[in-house]
Amino acid sequence: MRELRLLLTSSCNYNCFFCHHEGLQERKQRPIFDAEDYTYLYKAFRDLYLSDEITATGGEPLIRSDIFDILKSLKAAQSKTTLVTNGSLLGNFYQVGKYVDRINISLHSLNSDIYSSIVASNPDALSKVIKGIHKVASKFPNAQIRFNTTVLKGVNDDSDSIGSIVDFAQDVHASVKFIELYPSSTTGFVPLSDVEDRLKELRFKKNQENARQTIYSRDNAITVAVTRIFCAHAIRTQDPSGYCRANQDLFITPDGGIKTCMNTSEEVPISEAVKRRDLKRISYQFMSAINQMGRHCYQRKD
Repeated sequence: MRELRLLLTSSCNYNCFFCHHEGLQERKQRPIFDAEDYTYLYKAFRDLYLSDEITATGGEPLIRSDIFDILKSLKAAQSKTTLVTNGSLLGNFYQVGKYVDRINISLHSLNSDIYSSIVASNPDALSKVIKGIHKVASKFPNAQIRFNTTVLKGVNDDSDSIGSIVDFAQDVHASVKFIELYPSSTTGFVPLSDVEDRLKELRFKKNQENARQTIYSRDNAITVAVTRIFCAHAIRTQDPSGYCRANQDLFITPDGGIKTCMNTSEEVPISEAVKRRDLKRISYQFMSAINQMGRHCYQRKD
């Protein structure tokens, strides 16, 4: 099922070296949509594709001064909203837990030195994130929390590092998703099979498996997903381009475009249609974007 992903800003207060910037290729964009615009866009998407799943991401979405207005408006429209954040501002913005169904927090290590080197921030960065996690978990226990951990060779791929993440997740009733780097030629790439070996050492057992991710659990107390990003899975299919067109989410950029591919700067403009509340044009632009998806997929190599 497709999902609507709102890139609320291209700005971020971190500088993780492996970040793919949701395909924005590090260019700064001026946000042009407000809460009412995003809600109208969501309703159009929901009615066209019968999906109420939406993700608010960035950049770092908590940077936006109107983040509460956006999330509150989407909740009033009965969206199922996931907020993706690095967690650095969560201590001050913990009230977002009121308006979202899940908070995905990028948490790559519980070693403060390793963490600060990954995110290119000061040594106390991790402690702020931890405090924010505890705060939102205690104030809003119904909001699901998931840690997104990108696994890096020689940095956080050992049993102790992985074990500390899952233990902390269990303590705060969160889940974990371990993600591999993309593409696999990236320095520091760790195969998902290595992560699965670590989880087995930590007494995790496989529960579910599909082409893109494997779900593990331990003592029915914590769930861990081992997954590859969309593009990494698409190139493993017989028809990467067709798979992309059929399954890729719709990414709305901060300056009002629909991103058709992470690997190019191509976008389909939608801002004018949204500002005019032109549902017919929005639908047409959605379909135009979908038809352009997959044109730059790498071809499968057997």
